[in-house]
Amino acid sequence: QYRSTLQQFACAGSRSVRIQRCFSHDTPQTASDRIVGYLEQLGVEYVFSVPGTALCPIYEALVRSERRGGPKLVLARHEGGAGFLADGYARETGKIGVVCSTTGPGATNLITGVACADREHVPMLAITANATLPVFGLGPFQESTSEGTDTTAMLEHCTRYNTLVTHAEQLEHKLA
Repeated sequence: QYRSTLQQFACAGSRSVRIQRCFSHDTPQTASDRIVGYLEQLGVEYVFSVPGTALCPIYEALVRSERRGGPKLVLARHEGGAGFLADGYARETGKIGVVCSTTGPGATNLITGVACADREHVPMLAITANATLPVFGLGPFQESTSEGTDTTAMLEHCTRYNTLVTHAEQLEHKLA
């Protein structure tokens, strides 16, 4: 009973990573928990976001983390606004700004905020989801591939690093 989706990590001013995560609700620690653990290690206090179905596992992990004193989720009304919230937070505090969005149009809405942070060397991590693996490559509207809305290619111009991770085991290596 595994569900898999792809996610992209885009770091403006430093690097971006595209990751795939596989998770099961029966496992004690999901890949999403590992991602949120990484955010905790970075000392992230807030994650600015607009909800989307593909982000549910990350949201669940953030809620579990927040109960333990981890990063708090701040909801925005638009992905572009969430991007600029993360940018403003990073500029004011000197800490990394983190923003999440769903795939496809949600990810493209982040680009202006990510590009702004990158050009001004503001530390920002953008996390976007993708279509689930069973439909990946079949051209769904929300898919981020060269066949659909290729957010990896779009973010390549305003981030320092972009890669596709095909297995959850690659998380540790790609996030290091």
